[in-house]
Amino acid sequence: MDPATLMAMGGELRTRRRARGVTRAALAQALGTRSVIIGRWERGEAIPGPAQAQALAAALDLPPEAAAAWRAAAEQAAAEPGRGWRLPGRDAVVIPAVGPGFSPGAAAEPLPASYLDEPAERRRYTLRWALTLIILGALALALIWALGELGDGWRAVVDLFRDGSPADELPGAWGPGLLL
Repeated sequence: MDPATLMAMGGELRTRRRARGVTRAALAQALGTRSVIIGRWERGEAIPGPAQAQALAAALDLPPEAAAAWRAAAEQAAAEPGRGWRLPGRDAVVIPAVGPGFSPGAAAEPLPASYLDEPAERRRYTLRWALTLIILGALALALIWALGELGDGWRAVVDLFRDGSPADELPGAWGPGLLL
């Protein structure tokens, strides 16, 4: 099924879900899946399994033509080898069979691959992690410096109100000529 059709179907699904006032989490719970998967369906990145497509049509009271389109897409994806959602620049990832039609004794499908399985993604993740630590360290040093400056300023203000006249020791505009 072409991506434009999936995106149109997903947009219709999102519109229908919102019109009914159903959250992704509530719909996911009703279908026995996760809200992230519902979002992927709505964006046209994934296709539900045949049982989930039927449950989806019933849960949202989809019109018969929309329900038939979802069932056809699900059956087509189930018939294709390596079915699942496709992310840009990646191979297909298989969606695990979980939900109303799931039976533990059935042949297990592979779990979705982590994006960290690819060396390039792992390097990017490590680089982002290292840069985050460097930035947090720099912010910690800046905070320590700012607190030191704040302490010095507070001590100068307190000295102004003490019994002795500290104005003689202050340089610049705060010198002896300013405070009488």
